[in-house]
Amino acid sequence: MKFRTLFLLLILGATAGFSALNWDAFTAPTTLSLGLTEVQGAIGVVMLGVVIFLTAYFMAFVIYVQASAL
Repeated sequence: MKFRTLFLLLILGATAGFSALNWDAFTAPTTLSLGLTEVQGAIGVVMLGVVIFLTAYFMAFVIYVQASAL
């Protein structure tokens, strides 16, 4: 594997490990402001969801670029 691939896998693994070790802090409820309203939720889970979404989006983009280059 290329260095970049290994580096990205290492970062994703470190993020997963950090999340697993600190799951209690990630799931602690807090008040989240949505501008006009406030809701109770776990900010760690919300941020983890954003990371997962962006990772999936960029993986799909890379697959699209690689497929269009063929």
